[in-house]
Amino acid sequence: MRQTFFGSALVCLAACGGKPQTCTVALSGAQTGTYDCSPAVLAWASSVDTFNFGLQAPSSFGLEFPRSGDPQLSVGLKFRGEPQPTTYTDATVGAEGSVSVEGSAGSWRTYTGNQLGSITLKFTRISNPLAVGVGKGYGFVGTLDATLPSRTNTATTVTLHATFNGVP
Repeated sequence: MRQTFFGSALVCLAACGGKPQTCTVALSGAQTGTYDCSPAVLAWASSVDTFNFGLQAPSSFGLEFPRSGDPQLSVGLKFRGEPQPTTYTDATVGAEGSVSVEGSAGSWRTYTGNQLGSITLKFTRISNPLAVGVGKGYGFVGTLDATLPSRTNTATTVTLHATFNGVP
């Protein structure tokens, strides 16, 4: 998954005109804290007519080192068609992927089709498409909200809220 994020991040950086993107994720519930998740990435593959959205904390570029006790956050989502300024959820037809948090307090994950958790990805702006190979990378603004149940069958949950801005 890291290779996909890295390649998509390069496409996004080019599409964003080299402007630094901001991405912040806040966790609440069984695991708490606020973390930098720059750059979040958004890329469309014409060969399969799907777009991928991803983010990681610490950064997928490896420029950031986790502090002791910091969780590992990973988001990898795929939807049909080119991305639009609209809301996508885990119930959107053709949705695939997951959101996970691995921390000192436990492990939480939700994925498309999981009735115990939820995923809502909202784009308020998508711009600057840059054609690269057989697809496009985009600048984008939006939010991601997810409720993640425990992977160890405890009653605990983690709520994730991410905000991202990659439009020049």
